[in-house]
Amino acid sequence: MASATKLTPKKREQFLAALAAGATVTRAAKDTSASRQAWYGAREHDTAFAEAWDEAVKIGNDALEDEAVRRGAVGVRRAVYQGGKRVGFVREYSDALLMLVLKARRPEKFGRRTSVDHAGKGGSQGEASDARERLASRIGRLAAGAGEVGDPAGPE
Repeated sequence: MASATKLTPKKREQFLAALAAGATVTRAAKDTSASRQAWYGAREHDTAFAEAWDEAVKIGNDALEDEAVRRGAVGVRRAVYQGGKRVGFVREYSDALLMLVLKARRPEKFGRRTSVDHAGKGGSQGEASDARERLASRIGRLAAGAGEVGDPAGPE
């Protein structure tokens, strides 16, 4: 079994800085030449480090959100080439990133709408009850052979 990498104070600082910049745990671990498991072990055994980790992740999430807003609202300048030569620049925006930010920040307005109105247009309990009675009556007539499937009133 290989010996564990020593997580020095300098490596801890580098790891937390990487998280604060928006890196994943895997990327931050690689940047410090230590394993993810070593970092999770340190987190488990050191509450102060765990708190610093959580704070670094929050800072990193804010940085990533800022970048998403920048790319969506301000855009990114991209070079335009024609015939192998740069002829200018164009600003590209990311509608998808901007929509993700809006959905996260204002789910009541931009999130998926999942509520369903079961009463219908101006519906009431009485109307729903009437509909159930009509349906039960129709099913009874069909079961008795009194009407065809496409004939709501049955035979005359």
